[in-house]
Amino acid sequence: MALARTEKPSVYKLNLALLIILIISAVAFVFMANLRVAREYSLNLHRNKLNVLNAQNVSQDQSSANPDLEALLLFAQKSGMIEAKDVDSILQDGNFALN
Repeated sequence: MALARTEKPSVYKLNLALLIILIISAVAFVFMANLRVAREYSLNLHRNKLNVLNAQNVSQDQSSANPDLEALLLFAQKSGMIEAKDVDSILQDGNFALN
């Protein structure tokens, strides 16, 4: 009987220590999971901003290319160049175009 009474406080201490470890682990898990989700959310926001900026950049490049094409067309017309029509070309290994 005396032996059983001396074991109870040590079992109680062990259970208390395990409970404390469990609570600390659960709090750490919740904190780390929340931190990861917040970082992923922030990363997705930055990716979305980057996609919007890339789309704007592409549209600006396309709109700025049109005046260059118009200037090139005017230059070609002033220089007496004519448009090539019904041209078939195949690129071969040497990057040469054949007619």
